[in-house]
Amino acid sequence: NNKHRPSDINLAKIKCDNLQSLLDKSHDREKKNWELRQAKLKVAAATFLLNEILDAIREKELLTRQCIFVIEDRFKDVQLRTINRLVESKSKTNP
Repeated sequence: NNKHRPSDINLAKIKCDNLQSLLDKSHDREKKNWELRQAKLKVAAATFLLNEILDAIREKELLTRQCIFVIEDRFKDVQLRTINRLVESKSKTNP
């Protein structure tokens, strides 16, 4: 019986270490997902604000349609790059 006790203790320690490792990985994944959601919310808020500004500009006709198109097109490009960068960084860390 005494021969088995150290072995049982070692197995229990290994099992505990493995479970702790899995818990740590899960926590890291949740944190990264939270950070990604926060970044997407910031992009959505910026999009909303820009759209509000563009609507105000359109109503007062301060800029020509061509200028508005360029601003909208440029902003979409920035937004897509931001989201793509976030998704790529998440993909690299979570294969």
